[in-house]
Amino acid sequence: MAVCTVFFGRQSRDERIVKESTKIYTRALAQLNAALSNKTMHTRDETLAATMLLGMYETMGCADPLTWQRHADGMELLVRVRGPEAHTTELGHRLFTSFRGTSLTNSLVSCKRNFLASKEWLTIPWTKTQKTPMQQLQDLHLELPGILEARRALPRSAHPSLLRRCLDFKAKLEAWYENFISTPSAHHWLEFSALNIDPPVFPTCYRFPNIGVANTYTFYWANLIVLNYTIIGLTPACQSPLVTTDEIYDLAAQICMSVEYFVAPERKSYGPVLTMYPLRVATGCFMRMGARGKKSTLWCKAIFGVLGERGVMLAKMLEMVVWENKETEEAESVGTVHEWAKKEFWGRVEEGLDEPETEM
Repeated sequence: MAVCTVFFGRQSRDERIVKESTKIYTRALAQLNAALSNKTMHTRDETLAATMLLGMYETMGCADPLTWQRHADGMELLVRVRGPEAHTTELGHRLFTSFRGTSLTNSLVSCKRNFLASKEWLTIPWTKTQKTPMQQLQDLHLELPGILEARRALPRSAHPSLLRRCLDFKAKLEAWYENFISTPSAHHWLEFSALNIDPPVFPTCYRFPNIGVANTYTFYWANLIVLNYTIIGLTPACQSPLVTTDEIYDLAAQICMSVEYFVAPERKSYGPVLTMYPLRVATGCFMRMGARGKKSTLWCKAIFGVLGERGVMLAKMLEMVVWENKETEEAESVGTVHEWAKKEFWGRVEEGLDEPETEM
């Protein structure tokens, strides 16, 4: 009820309805806390479902992205307590596969290894079903948060071995991609864009057979960008570049060319939510490119505004903090969110990238 109310309130720009959704959410949160405190209730599928649904409210109605991250952390704890065996039933497995995408994104943002990368979590929940291409891609991507964590923690003497690990990981991703695009269901095509965005940087856009395929492509492109920046940071200055800025720019452009599909009215709120992480990665890429990426950065800013108008409050918060817009009352209320939205992600990923590796 809270999610429906806040979505309608944001869409209609009716603050009375939004305030009512907050009241409903507060009551629902109290009931959820009671269930989590109950020994017989806290591991039930219904409790996990309620937790995930209230996480969607944080996306649609939050006034502070940090509350979304805290909610995601709590969701991870609940799944760990339930154990992998609890996610083999039909409902439990559906909830788990939905949770896994959120958990992976959260780990990538925080640059911390994910417990889902362990063998038991990669296998036991799938004892009764096969993995989709997206789930196979997530299996691979679960290695990336550990790489990002190691990039920050390991001494420079360990960077050559970490670089080899990154290159091996990239080869696995590219092999998965070649297999994926060879399947008939994975096709996508170009059309002229109907978005009225100034500046008009991307005149064409991608179309996909369904949102699952679209999400698979954009998630792959986004994390390949993150991996490529990590490779750049680990490559010694005396060595020929292993990744070019053209390669990274093209990946970011492909994400932007996919956005129109996600924000189409028929995708309702689900599409805009799915595009936030890839779009944030693409935006960070363009911002690092200076003058070359200036127009693309402005285009991304305009898209964040579109997402906010569609009722995704988290996107509106990100739009303000990324471009350090503190002119509105809402921007003043987010406080340290800039650290979460920019430094905590790109600051960690890019730590040391401005100074390439030098031979000792």
